[in-house]
Amino acid sequence: MKKYFNLLNGPNTIGNSTPSWVIFSVILALFLLYPLFGSRFMASNISLFVLYVPIAFGLSLLWGYCGVLSFGQMAFFGISGYVYGIIAANFQAFPGGTWIALVAGIVATVLMAGFFAYFVFYGQVSSWIIPVLTLVLTLVMETFMGQTAGYQWKVGNALLGGYNGMTNIPSIKVGPVAFMSGTYALYYLIIGSCGLIYLALRVLINSKWGSIIVAIREDLERTRTVGHNVNLIQVLVFVLAASLAGLSGVFYVSWGNYIDPSTMGLISATMPVVWVCVGGRESFLAVLMSTIVLGYVADLLSVYGGQYAFLVSGALLLVVMLFYPQGIFVSIARRFETTRRQKDADARGAERIEIGKTISMKRAAAKVLSEATPTGHGLILQGKRLSKSFGGIEAIRDLSFEMERGELRCLIGPNGAGKSTFFNLLTGLYSPDSGEIYFKNEPITTLPSFQRIRRGISLKFQTTRTYQNLTVAENLQIPYQSMDERSETRDRLGWAFEAFGLNQLMDHPVKGLSHGHQQWLEICLALATDPELLLLDEPTTGMTPEETSHTAEFVKVLNEIGISVLVVEHDMAFVRQITSKVTVLHHGCIFAEGSLPEIESNKEVRRIYLGE
Repeated sequence: MKKYFNLLNGPNTIGNSTPSWVIFSVILALFLLYPLFGSRFMASNISLFVLYVPIAFGLSLLWGYCGVLSFGQMAFFGISGYVYGIIAANFQAFPGGTWIALVAGIVATVLMAGFFAYFVFYGQVSSWIIPVLTLVLTLVMETFMGQTAGYQWKVGNALLGGYNGMTNIPSIKVGPVAFMSGTYALYYLIIGSCGLIYLALRVLINSKWGSIIVAIREDLERTRTVGHNVNLIQVLVFVLAASLAGLSGVFYVSWGNYIDPSTMGLISATMPVVWVCVGGRESFLAVLMSTIVLGYVADLLSVYGGQYAFLVSGALLLVVMLFYPQGIFVSIARRFETTRRQKDADARGAERIEIGKTISMKRAAAKVLSEATPTGHGLILQGKRLSKSFGGIEAIRDLSFEMERGELRCLIGPNGAGKSTFFNLLTGLYSPDSGEIYFKNEPITTLPSFQRIRRGISLKFQTTRTYQNLTVAENLQIPYQSMDERSETRDRLGWAFEAFGLNQLMDHPVKGLSHGHQQWLEICLALATDPELLLLDEPTTGMTPEETSHTAEFVKVLNEIGISVLVVEHDMAFVRQITSKVTVLHHGCIFAEGSLPEIESNKEVRRIYLGE
């Protein structure tokens, strides 16, 4: 129980303080007690305002936390509402018939959303196209349902009604209790459901899975290369958001006993986006407040005509996008949070971060070294006749490469030689045009990135790819770790953080760290997946000579504790400090290979690479 209570107040939510929870509890209590002193008519209106909260929660999860904007939530709202209406009209005479209809409505939405999401996310559709596709889905559903006028569009006892809509839809019933408009039963069902969904989503987004969802929003490719099946997670989040939209759709038809295609029209499709954007898409609490408040405002303006409510919502959205891009409520909350953190920092005084030279790496690594698992012998990596072209330009050309277990190898070559492309082929970010890749004598050429990472390959990118808007500690929650994770993996990470001075920066946002610390953090992210083969693409770019030397010593110790390391680097001082075998790449193929003295004495290498 304590674990779930802590998850309610995690780093991915606002309103975590005791006063915030007190205010939330008081407001919830007022909603629950309102029927004792309020009018039945107003309680019915409140039910209408609040029943849209689940669809807004779903969009907040999908857009605010996962980074996928969708205009299709009202399509799922309508699908669920129509399916519920058809099943309920035909099964209302059976015990529990309306609850069967409720489940059927949400299941239909889940199936449609899963089918749609599979092709979108596994098809690698560009992020800017997804909002267009979801909007098209909504408009197609509206157009289709608008063509269902006439008695030929009757499903059992349910007449779809075309643009006139489906009428006389039975409300949800439990025995003699009907959850319909004007009843306190429906009022409490909606309020209670939204409260439970709110708490459940807070637990989810502050959990390990929530950290991964946020990581996908921050850097999708980086999240693939720390071992996660990004496509599957995106599909699951999309389906969960759609199911919440479907729940809102069922509540709507139970409240009004009616649904028509306009619920899936262009104007309706934009409203959830307005609710989420105005409050702040990265906070369920902000979305909860904005959805209810904007619903109440729209109701007040409805006496002057529905167009005024839409006009005010559009103007408010424009103001928010220009002046409060994070949302009104989120901007206010974070301003207070920034002020509080600044006061805490001032109270603590300036923190001095010691790195590098004060740490004896051999001594700090003693425990890790003593527990290291022998790496064995034989080849760990083979690339056979690999080729990769981009627009007719051959980045990799008929390249064959072998690397032994426990080896420390440097890969050098002039810019454009194909070094980073080769790394991307090894990690599955690119697919080769021809050739095969073997890891530990097993073919991995067709495996996706996350499966290669889980088998023991890990990558540090050429440009720093850390999660900039998260803290150091939050970054470390993201990499995939198997259930049978060994204790030495945790010891190794602890040693790495001590060696780099990152253990003093756990609560600091990554975007505020020095370049060297960000480079080191990315190495630690790669280590967190427990790799057997570590690929480091220019790990010392932008570092000071002291930081470069420190990184070289760290890489040597990594190799001593059993990790095979392949390094791309231009800094020859770094390469000399490692004193490893060197492979030279030129025009996408291996030009020379041997020890560092052999490579440096090779006149052709000096000509193409060292400028002689």
